[in-house]
Amino acid sequence: MVRQSSGRWFGRLTLTGQLFAVQVLILVGILVAVGLVSLAQSEATFTRTEGRRMSAIAEQMASTPIVRTEMAPGGVVNVLPSLTQSIVTQYSVTSMTVADADEVVRVSSDPTLERAPIPLGSPAVADGASWTGVMDVRGERMIVAQSPLLSVPDPSQKGPQPPVGTQLGTVMVAVHMPSALDRLQGASAYLPTYLGIALVVGGLGSWLLSRRIRRQTLGLEPAEITGLAESREAMLFGLAEGVVALDTNERITLVNNVAQRLLDLPEHAVGMRLDDLPIGPRLR
Repeated sequence: MVRQSSGRWFGRLTLTGQLFAVQVLILVGILVAVGLVSLAQSEATFTRTEGRRMSAIAEQMASTPIVRTEMAPGGVVNVLPSLTQSIVTQYSVTSMTVADADEVVRVSSDPTLERAPIPLGSPAVADGASWTGVMDVRGERMIVAQSPLLSVPDPSQKGPQPPVGTQLGTVMVAVHMPSALDRLQGASAYLPTYLGIALVVGGLGSWLLSRRIRRQTLGLEPAEITGLAESREAMLFGLAEGVVALDTNERITLVNNVAQRLLDLPEHAVGMRLDDLPIGPRLR
């Protein structure tokens, strides 16, 4: 029932309306495809750009002397909590986390992560490698950068120091990954403009095309052309005489069933030349 009603509705449109409706559907499909591609590209660009930024912040934090001092064996955490909060505010990141050498979070701007195992993006991070990518942190999709916190000689520190290059912990910086809806809303300001331009161009093209077609069909609409064709077929096949129409190349363009029976023509005679049919010279 739905298909029939939609087909009747489409059939009641003028030729211009039908062409315009088809072009609108095509344009909407193209816009949807372009939107999906744009979303994928924007996600890749955002991930790459923010990944570099998160990596730079994590490396900067890991190279800060006070961070190494407080995370060294026997160090006392005093400044790190306020430092992590200032980094979050200054660089507009979602969270800043510092874990010790046992991969246990010592300080984090996210209280739910404190004293919990730090989620590592790669096992190589525990061996002193840096890592940047997308991962789930507490059920939220984020762009994360993890940088090792390595020991360096500290002249101001008295007593024994760990060997140079010893991993004291891991610094993790994370930022929320925007959802597809957020990215779509960011691009929504341009979509109406593109859609409006596409509809105007499509409407103008439909009008010009339908005008050209109607000029060639004497201004008849598709329903009228169909009615004329059906009337012609009814008249042609209602005659008692055989009728055969040829073009200038002696190719059959029309034949009714009486002529087909009298001349013993094949069913696919339309389009064939007289020389290809079993018709004697007397009947030509």
